[in-house]
Amino acid sequence: GLSGYERYDRDTSNANAIALPIWQFFPAQRTLDVGCATGFVVEALLELGLDAWGTDLSYYAVEHPAQGAKDRLKQGDLIKGLSFQNGEFELITCLEVLEHLEPSSIPVVLHELRRVTSKYIVATIPSFGPNEFGPGGWFDIKVRPEKLDEYISKGPDYEGPVPFEDLYRDARDEPIEGHICIASFAWWTKQFEQAGFIRCGQTELAIHPSLARYGQTEYWNLYVFRTPGAPEPTE
Repeated sequence: GLSGYERYDRDTSNANAIALPIWQFFPAQRTLDVGCATGFVVEALLELGLDAWGTDLSYYAVEHPAQGAKDRLKQGDLIKGLSFQNGEFELITCLEVLEHLEPSSIPVVLHELRRVTSKYIVATIPSFGPNEFGPGGWFDIKVRPEKLDEYISKGPDYEGPVPFEDLYRDARDEPIEGHICIASFAWWTKQFEQAGFIRCGQTELAIHPSLARYGQTEYWNLYVFRTPGAPEPTE
């Protein structure tokens, strides 16, 4: 009862919201959903004709797959390394995952994602600050309420990550929803660039209207990156 999987389904996973723009915008066939949980994104992409796979840290999740993702999920640990070949996937999705990792682990994790993809990463990461390629982020429900004015006063140049002790807490005094890496759009962009990715801002702008149909633009802070040899994705 601690995982939340009993309340997790195709709708709450927002699988449909991301599957359609993946199919529309990206010249990719073989995909990997990192942090796939029980595989609803994998299921949705398979229905659209992609060769979709998923991986998650949770043994429970991959052993209880969505009906349409059976035999498509593998347990894996981003920090220890995934059991996939270099460049095995043309596109990786990583949705609401990276904020659950320690800031110090992010370089290792992003280099591992770079290793297994040959073309693209589509990520959603709770972020704050200005974003030139879509809606910006905010500090509300990311930092402690008593710290909110302090962080707002830091201005648009503050990149983070927010120190652990200042993170918003739940009733058990734990970081809300396990979010322990909260940083700005600028910080995350730099981390991906240092791992060898190039941000595709115009693609993000083009995808946002599709996310808006599902009410996700406000809640998903979207990032699209490509490898140096991949073309900019267009619809």
